[in-house]
Amino acid sequence: MKRVVVLALWLCVFALSTLDLRAYREGYAGVTSTGCGGNGCHANQPSTLTTVLLEGERLVNPNTVYTYTLRVRNSSAIYAGFNLAAYDTNGQAAGMLQYPTTENQYVKVLNGELTHRERRTMSNKGTYREASWQVQWRTPETPGRYTIRAVGLAGDGDGRASAADVWNYLPTTTLTVRGIVLNAPTTSTSYCTGDTVTLQWISYGITTTNLLYSSNGGTSWIPVTTLEAQEGANTYRYVIPQSISAGSNHVFRITSADDELIGANTPALTINPRTAIRTQPQSPGARCEGGSVTLSLSATGASLSYQWKHNGTPVPGATSPQWPLSNLRTDQSGEYVCVVSGACGTVTSNPVTLTVTPLPKIAEQSTDTTLSEGTAVELFVRASSDSGIAYQWLKNGTPIAGATTARWRINGAPSDSGVYIARLTNTCGTAESAPIRIRITPATTVENVPSPLHSLYPQPASDAVIIETTQPVEHIELCDVRGRLLRRISVQPGNARLVLELVDEAGIPLHPGIYLITAVTGGQRFSAPLLVAPR
Repeated sequence: MKRVVVLALWLCVFALSTLDLRAYREGYAGVTSTGCGGNGCHANQPSTLTTVLLEGERLVNPNTVYTYTLRVRNSSAIYAGFNLAAYDTNGQAAGMLQYPTTENQYVKVLNGELTHRERRTMSNKGTYREASWQVQWRTPETPGRYTIRAVGLAGDGDGRASAADVWNYLPTTTLTVRGIVLNAPTTSTSYCTGDTVTLQWISYGITTTNLLYSSNGGTSWIPVTTLEAQEGANTYRYVIPQSISAGSNHVFRITSADDELIGANTPALTINPRTAIRTQPQSPGARCEGGSVTLSLSATGASLSYQWKHNGTPVPGATSPQWPLSNLRTDQSGEYVCVVSGACGTVTSNPVTLTVTPLPKIAEQSTDTTLSEGTAVELFVRASSDSGIAYQWLKNGTPIAGATTARWRINGAPSDSGVYIARLTNTCGTAESAPIRIRITPATTVENVPSPLHSLYPQPASDAVIIETTQPVEHIELCDVRGRLLRRISVQPGNARLVLELVDEAGIPLHPGIYLITAVTGGQRFSAPLLVAPR
């Protein structure tokens, strides 16, 4: 587990008077977090007139004693002393603080910290004065980064607390305890051959590592590879080969390439044979609505269970390697996979696609219509699903040449009277519309004048209808089946083709149904029915 430990080395140097201030001759403990101000150390704020330095190794080995030199400098101070403490990031003491025997007169351990036993006279270095101490720290066994922090004070030795007694902090200094901390895996885990073991570790002061493998709990090791590691977090993904035998005592080790004694081991890992699909299911292709099909696969492994899914959703009861489906519905079209679970994990089959082609069905069609001679109408039929549908219109039981789309226009000739049927065919069958009876009546007016309404299409219409006339008309009226006027449109002279939007005077779309289009010219009225379909 990654631990970043902060080593706080606070130095408090007390310049004490040579007069009767003996209470300050020995150093304090416990002032490392607040500095010297307010603790008998005179000035309340740090000052750049005093400089605190630390000399010694920055990259160290675990559980090893290192000696550091602490220096306090000031241009004119006389005496100095110190307080030193080491903490981790949780505020706990880290490692062990001590000092060499040469410092017995001047250094002591107080409450787990180091401080001065006797004030030390600062030496003249020419442009500045300096006091120094040798302190030692036994590094922790846990690798990580430790921070040295310090605060120091230098006094003029006049026996009085004054602004001349100034202190300052040591700039933050980081020490690195060399080593490797393994972050993953940290618990005994089961893997399958072919799986990836993700090794994660923190490298402290080590840039080249070796990966070793053991199948007997670490009794013997097999080199796997050399890894160029970076300072800090590292990840390596190792794919377990199929050749590794099953067992519960497999261990990986990350070590320093320079010293294999510095490293970290994973816990014992279990490796099992992997669940696998031996024969993948095959796509059955297209099937007709009401038909049947069987999806199947085979798999290897222990304690296998099966679950078929349709478009990602588990199908209740579909829990066998062979799954028969009968009386197929169109909503069963889609993608199917089988999830196979066993003692060594779960695998998913390749997807297969089943297409259920619907039987031809008619959702909507034209109704019986009576037209004035010369008035065109468009017959229509709409299939519930356009799955490869072929169309054929019949009149009085006889196929109409060229009438092979969902719509068929008749022009209102007397010979167009009859019974029409639309026949819909696909690979799964045939359906026919209900008979559509078309009656053509002679186009007459009061004076037996031919109707100016030549064409009215499409029939049915949803958004707009096209009105073509053979002679000038004054205006067009749109009425419902009860004769209620819904809209009147003036026609410009010479306009023989009018596109009429199917809305009333308020702009509201017409409801599906039968309406009446009337052309008014010379005081005479000529009408034709209009079938409006849903938008």
